Amino acid sequence: LVGGHLVVAAPDDIELVATWRTTPVAAQVARRAELHRLDLCDETAVVSLVHAVRAEVVVHTAYSMGSRDDIVAATAAVAAGAAAVGAALV
Repeated sequence: LVGGHLVVAAPDDIELVATWRTTPVAAQVARRAELHRLDLCDETAVVSLVHAVRAEVVVHTAYSMGSRDDIVAATAAVAAGAAAVGAALV
């Protein structure tokens, strides 16, 4: 949703990585970004991916109307991943 719109609108000279858990990624996003299925509540997996892609900036747009963990735990894991590599977090 929001993240997908950001991917599509990003300048062509930026390397993009996008994650998804349950909602399939739109075709225009898949054409533009390297995709990884990821549970953002799994801090170990998040840190591993951020290290693997050598992220400089992490933009966290995930949310859920049904689970507090999808907001709190996922945000904490994303923040930890960004901090682990010194990436900016938006």
